[in-house]
Amino acid sequence: MIGHDDPNGHIIPDILKQLNQPGKEKLLRLGNTTPKRDYTHADDTAAGLFAMSQHMEKGNPLEAYNLSRGEEFSVGDLVQAIGDHFGYAITIEHDPRRVRRVDRMHLLGDSTKTKQVLGWQAAIPFTSALERILTQLSTRAAA
Repeated sequence: MIGHDDPNGHIIPDILKQLNQPGKEKLLRLGNTTPKRDYTHADDTAAGLFAMSQHMEKGNPLEAYNLSRGEEFSVGDLVQAIGDHFGYAITIEHDPRRVRRVDRMHLLGDSTKTKQVLGWQAAIPFTSALERILTQLSTRAAA
């Protein structure tokens, strides 16, 4: 999940911190850039949780549902999208100290059941979710 005010934002705040240097040429030191994740915006997740609560209020039992987009993007894709947003040419340098000992190469959700039972599906595309986050962070930094 990605979104505004995430207290455990992981990769996006780390990338932005490293990019917070003057000039258009940017260097990122990252570990693995090939792992792929299903980045679902927090607003979509909140809407999914609301749909679950409405379903339960109708007397339906509590069940497990997957609140995901069903699309995966690599860390490299994320870096490219951030670079595109800011107009940066980003160079990635592999940093062995940042490599996780255990790293799942794919983390992709399937929300078929959620759509069928609850009528919920993620509405905010990855690029739009990222744009929202970056615009909000840029606005805060300028204030």
